[in-house]
Parts: sequence; C-alpha cells; structure tokens
Amino acid sequence: MIGNKKQLFVILGSAFVSALANAQLVTMPNTFIPTGLSGNGTTMVGYGTGGWAYWNQSNGVVQIGGVQSGNARISDDGTKIGASMAGPPNPYTSTGWTEMGQYDVTTGTWQNYGHLNYHSGTTASTAWGISGDGNTILGQAYYNTTAQGGTAARVNPTISSTPGGPALDLDPNTVNNGRISASNYDGTVVGGYDQGTSFGSIWVNGAIQTMTSDYNGTTINLGVVEDISGDGRYVAGDGTSSSSFQPYVYDRATGTAKFAPNPWASNLERGLIISVSGNGRYAMGRYLRSGFNPYVDAHLFVWDTQLDTVTLLNDIATAQGIDLQGFNMTLPSGMSDDGTTFCGVGIPSTGTATQAFYLKLNPVPEPASLLVMGAGLAGILVRRRKK
Repeated sequence: MIGNKKQLFVILGSAFVSALANAQLVTMPNTFIPTGLSGNGTTMVGYGTGGWAYWNQSNGVVQIGGVQSGNARISDDGTKIGASMAGPPNPYTSTGWTEMGQYDVTTGTWQNYGHLNYHSGTTASTAWGISGDGNTILGQAYYNTTAQGGTAARVNPTISSTPGGPALDLDPNTVNNGRISASNYDGTVVGGYDQGTSFGSIWVNGAIQTMTSDYNGTTINLGVVEDISGDGRYVAGDGTSSSSFQPYVYDRATGTAKFAPNPWASNLERGLIISVSGNGRYAMGRYLRSGFNPYVDAHLFVWDTQLDTVTLLNDIATAQGIDLQGFNMTLPSGMSDDGTTFCGVGIPSTGTATQAFYLKLNPVPEPASLLVMGAGLAGILVRRRKK
C-alpha cells in the first residue's frame, strides 16, 4: 500500500520541528544530469557538457571529461568515479579505444582499467559502476573468438581492479551480451545480467549465480540487478513480467525475495529499484508505464520492506517542511548511505526542461530512524546508496 499524507504529517516531537531548518532541495539546469551519489551524500556524478561531471556544494558542477558511454557512479567517500574514458594508444589504433576507467577527484586525473582486446567501432569496454571502496570498476567489454584486436560481436560482463588492465571477463562461455553495474563495498559481490535478457545475475568471488525466487508459489527468474548492499547480503533489482513488474529486494542469507507493492498497477506501471539499505529494509525506486517519459511521468518512491509500504519522495520532503514549489521529483539516481540525501531528475512547476535535484533531509531524533514518514513509515535508515 502507499502511505497517505495524513500519516506523513505526524510530527515526532518538538525536537524534530526545530531540525527542519536544515532540510533543503537544490535544483540545477539540465546541463548536468546525475547518475549517482556518493555514500556520504556529498557528491553527485553524472552527464556534463560533452563528458562527465561531478557536483558538490563547495564547487558546484565540475567538468571532468571522459566519454559519455555506459554510466558513471562514485565511491562511498566521493573521491573515485567509475566512468568511460578514452584509453591509451594500442597496437591496433594510435588513438586508443573507449574503455572503462577511474577518475580521481582529489588529483583530477583519469586512469584506464582495460578491456578484453576486442572492439566494436571505437569502443572496447565501458564502465557502468564502481565498488563502494572505489577500487573495482564495473561494466562490460567486447569479446568474440576472432583474433585479438578484431571486431567483436557481443559484450561480456566485465570488472577490473587493476589500473591499466587487464580486465576480467566474468563469463567467457556466454554467447549473449552481459553487463555488471552493481557491487558491494569491496567488489567481491557484483551483479547485473548475463544472458542478454531481463534476468539478473550475481557473481560472488567470480562464481556466477542466476537470481531466482518464489513468487506467489512459482519459482521465477528475478530481474536485472541494480544495487547490492555494502556487506553483499541484499540484492535489489528490476521487476519483470513474471513478478507483475514489481521490483525486488533479495536476501542472500535466506534465499528469499520481497517484492515492492505497486499502487499504480491499474495504470500498468513497471518498477525498478535504484538503491537498497545496508539492512535490506529500505529501497529507493520508481514505477513508470512502458513507453511514457521517465522524466515526467514516473513515481519516485521509498519502500519499507518490513511494513510493505511505498511513499513518494515528494511527500517525504513535504513532511520535512520543504516547499517544493511545484517541483516534481520523478527519476531516481542515487541515495546516501544514511538515507538522508537523494539525487535525481525532476520537472519544475512551469513544465519546462528537466532539472537535476539534490535533496537533503534531516535525521529524525529517534534511535535507528533517519527519515520521518509518520505512522506509515517510522524511519528510513540506509547504509548503501547506489547508484
């Protein structure tokens, strides 16, 4: 079920009221589109003007270059960015191929992380994520059985922890495309998809596991993995037709999954999860009808898996005293570890071009609770962002 606004405005004491002054919503032009948030909530990363960029309150938007292919994510401490870049010259091309790389925010320098010695056009590999500690780059790389350096027909799920490479092919036997885009803190548990379908997979120390779970008495394949908690226990991902398009949080310790309720099922909306908390209780995601505009029509929510309740992020912000002035947060990009900071894309009340947003909430003065959501949601304590 979805929490209602009457529940949301239950204020938990005068101490909370006095803390509201620090909650804030920052919006910015669509020349910056966030794709991830650091675990400490200080730094966003995303698309810039002609390359990648990051943002923090001290420096604003900082352009860092790179190649806008794949996706960009940032480490928990905000110092390392996993993104695609132009690689160095190699025996097959003097200009270098696009490949997965790491940008060091502190030094302002890029480092390539390799590929599988194949390419398609000018691309050999692309980055799609980074581990929490910033030491493992996640993505995909072109591969086939022709001579090294030859044109490839597919992309394989790939990670790299070695500056300059080599990259590690996580499933060299596949005949379909795959990708890695989620990781725990140290890169020992990673996830994405393996067989070029909507089914999710994880790799634990390199060993693959296809994600399955019971759904209404039937064993189903779970959707693409989008996030993994820091300790590697909880895995979150997209809904599929087999789960009535309800996204999930999977507990590796019990081998069971929970599925987010869909208040918009009558509108045929489909769900995905962007972030899951360290304890697996809370998740951030969105529902959207197929073919509709994700920047305009999506419902951005927070799901309490224990109470089985979803609440719109707009309503959570309003409950903390933030005047949204008609701004509608629709597309989730990232959430901080403590669950007080979010980023994504939304639409202003004027209905003009989309804008990036950075939403910082206040912790609730109650043990183990960080987001007030009234009787419907006691609080949200989040350890892992992602993306």
